[in-house]
Amino acid sequence: AFCPSATPNNEPEEGQNADAPKKRSPVKKAASKKSEESKAERIVGESNNFMLTADGHRIAYTQCLVENSNEVVVYLPNLADGRTSPSASQCKEYCVQNSLNFLCADWFGRGESSGKLMEATLTRWTNDTIAFLNEHMPDVKGGIGGAKAVLVGSGVGVWVSVLVAMRRPDLVRGIVGIGGDPDFTEDLLWKGLPEKTKNEIMERGYKEIQWGNKNATYPVTSTLIEDGRSNLVLRGGPRSLPIRCPVRLIHCMNDDEVPVETSLKLAECLESRNVVVTMPKEGLETVSIVNGIRQCFEFTEGYFVRT
Repeated sequence: AFCPSATPNNEPEEGQNADAPKKRSPVKKAASKKSEESKAERIVGESNNFMLTADGHRIAYTQCLVENSNEVVVYLPNLADGRTSPSASQCKEYCVQNSLNFLCADWFGRGESSGKLMEATLTRWTNDTIAFLNEHMPDVKGGIGGAKAVLVGSGVGVWVSVLVAMRRPDLVRGIVGIGGDPDFTEDLLWKGLPEKTKNEIMERGYKEIQWGNKNATYPVTSTLIEDGRSNLVLRGGPRSLPIRCPVRLIHCMNDDEVPVETSLKLAECLESRNVVVTMPKEGLETVSIVNGIRQCFEFTEGYFVRT
C-alpha cells in the first residue's frame, strides 16, 4: 500500500472532483504568506554535480535547493533532450518561484552521464533513479506516509516513474507524465520495424533507426529491447498497477511519435482513482504541467510537515 492503513489514502472522496481538492496547497500557502516565509526559506542556489554510482559511474545532475523546504520535484527527461530540455527548465522555474526543491539528472549512457550505450536499459535507469532519490535530501518526506518526491517524467521518464513508484512507493508522492511512452520498445518501436532491421539489431546489438514523422534518429540496442520486455507495464488491464498516488498525464493530440492512446491506457492500468489525463490539441501548455505538479502536492497536503 502507498501509506499505512491507519492513514487515509490520497485519493479523492466519492463524488469529489480530482481537479478541485478541498484543501489549500502548500504552494498556495507559501504564496499567501510570502513575507512570513521569506525569512524561513531561502534559495540556496543552482549547481551542477555528479552522483557516483555503486559500480563507479558518474550521473550528471542539476539541483536547485531551498532551505527549510520539505518538498521536492524530480524531473526525469526523455531520451532526446536530457536534463536541459525546455520542459525541465519550465519545471525548474516553477519550483524556484514556489520554494520547492528541484532535481534533474541525465540518464546513464546519455548526456553528460557516463556509461556504455549497450548497458543503458530501463532497469538501469530505474535503479539509478531510486539510488538518486535515496541519496539526495534524505530528510525530505513531505507526502503521505513520508513519501518524498513528485516525479515529472517526459517520454521514457514516465515509464521509469511508473517502475519506481511500483518498487518504492515511499519515494513517490505523485507523478506528472508528459507525452509518456511506457512499453514503447515493444508496442511502438519493435512492432513497426521490418524483419531485416530487427535481425540486424539482435545480431549486431545496435542500429540507428529513424522514428516519427520528424525522422528523428534513435540508437536502438538489443539490450534495450530485451530489458524492455521484462519491464512492460500496460499488459495487465484495468487497475493492474499498484500505484495509488495522484497522477497527471499530459499528452498532445498531435504527437507524431507516441499516440495519446498510450497515456489513456496507462491511466486505465493505474490502481489510483486520482488520475487525470489532459490532451492539448497542439503543443504541451506549460500551465498543464505546473497545474499537474500543484495538484500532486495539494492532494497530499493533509500530511505536509515542515521541518
